[in-house]
Amino acid sequence: MGDGSAIGGWILAAAVITVLAGGASAVNSNSGSSGSSSGSSSGGSSSSTETAASRSAARATQPAPSRPRPWCTTVVTRYSTDRMKYQRYPANTTRTLGCGLIRGDTGEPVLALKQALRQCSSDVARGLSSSNGFDATTVTVLSRAQAGLKTIRTDGVYDGETAVRLEYPWFEVGTNHFAGRCSPTGTRVP
Repeated sequence: MGDGSAIGGWILAAAVITVLAGGASAVNSNSGSSGSSSGSSSGGSSSSTETAASRSAARATQPAPSRPRPWCTTVVTRYSTDRMKYQRYPANTTRTLGCGLIRGDTGEPVLALKQALRQCSSDVARGLSSSNGFDATTVTVLSRAQAGLKTIRTDGVYDGETAVRLEYPWFEVGTNHFAGRCSPTGTRVP
C-alpha cells in the first residue's frame, strides 16, 4: 500500500511538471479520455488529479492582459467654458488621454477612473471602493462598462479606446461635489 501511494505521488508530480513545462495539451488530451471512461480508471483519484491538472494548465495558458502603452501616470483636469465645473481623467505625462491602466496599478489615474465608473456607469459600479488601487472589482466593473460601450476589448484593461468612449463626471469647482452630469472628454459643459 505504501508503494502505491508513492507511485501516485510520483505520477502527480510528473503531471505538475508536465503542465509547468508546457505540456498542457498532453494533460488536456489525457483528461478528456479519462473523463469519458471514468468507470475503467482505477480508484477514481487519477481522473480527479488529471482534471485538476488540466484546469491548472488552462489557467496557465491564458495570457495575462498586456499593458497598453503609454501608461497613465497623471490626471488631467479640464474645466467647463464658464470655469464653474471640471472633469478629471487619467492621462500620460504628455497629457494624452490614450493611455493604459491594468489590475495592480495605483495612484491618482486609477482613482479618477474609479470615480468615473462610480458616478457615470452602472449601479454595480457605485460599490467600488474609494481606494486608489486597480483591484479585481475594478476589472469586473470596467469590463461591464466596456461591453456597454461596445469597445473592442472587454477584459477590464483601460486603454485609449475605452478612455474616449467612457463618460467622466463633472464636479462643481467651489464644493467639489458631483454636478449630476457625465460626458465624454471631448464634450464641453457651459
